[in-house]
Amino acid sequence: MKSIPMKSILMTKAILDGRKVQSRRVVKTEEGDHAIVSGINKKNGKFCLFIKRHKKHWLDSESPCHNFYYSKYQKDEVIWVRESVKISGFEISEQKFDIKYMADNKLVSFFLPHKHIDKRWTKKRGKVPGGCIKEMARIFLEVASVRVEKLQDISITDIKNEGCPEKFWNGRTGTKEQVVKWWIDTWNKTAPKGYKWEDNPYVFVYEFKRVEKHYE
Repeated sequence: MKSIPMKSILMTKAILDGRKVQSRRVVKTEEGDHAIVSGINKKNGKFCLFIKRHKKHWLDSESPCHNFYYSKYQKDEVIWVRESVKISGFEISEQKFDIKYMADNKLVSFFLPHKHIDKRWTKKRGKVPGGCIKEMARIFLEVASVRVEKLQDISITDIKNEGCPEKFWNGRTGTKEQVVKWWIDTWNKTAPKGYKWEDNPYVFVYEFKRVEKHYE
């Protein structure tokens, strides 16, 4: 089962609150790519971006003059959220750990699988590097749909679905301009060079719903 990184505590909290039901991921296309279409590859049934340079070629073409950019997550797939977690206490002899989920400070006891017992982060109290391991995951998401679009094509409704705080759009204190500014600032904080808002890259747009149990 794949994981989706959610480094921002605020974004994890937005999922827990039910405000975040979309996530965008950059498509790192090559310079010179053009005539881009998207859809399901007929040969493997996976969603992808397809560089179509000649009209006679379609999504099932394997011509070397075409590039395929597959979405990491596919429709109906269940993924787990790699959120920020901190070790708050442990009993090594029993492999029992007390962990804190940083998004809402929830504390739980956790029995660490033996394969992780010698990891450096088990020897001290602190954050699990890179976010929680799969066995600690508590948030599971089912991908409801996948599409591709330009980053700047995002709508106000979609910005809200990306987890925009209510204070920016609840009709009392927020404005459309503030909603858009929040999104631009949020995106640009983590986007790599060349894929900022101003660059208007292609993105995979994942819509998801939370499920209470995971599937292997």
